[in-house]
Amino acid sequence: MTPLDLLVVAGAIVAIVWVNWYFFLAGRRPSKGQVGQEVRREENS
Repeated sequence: MTPLDLLVVAGAIVAIVWVNWYFFLAGRRPSKGQVGQEVRREENS
């Protein structure tokens, strides 16, 4: 295999790992906007 072939194979492996991380691991974390937010209700009396 030529160095260019190895570079293409390495790039493909990196792309596969990134796509798997993005779809399976990154979606499990809550977004920054949802962490620690509380809903306040004011009652008129």
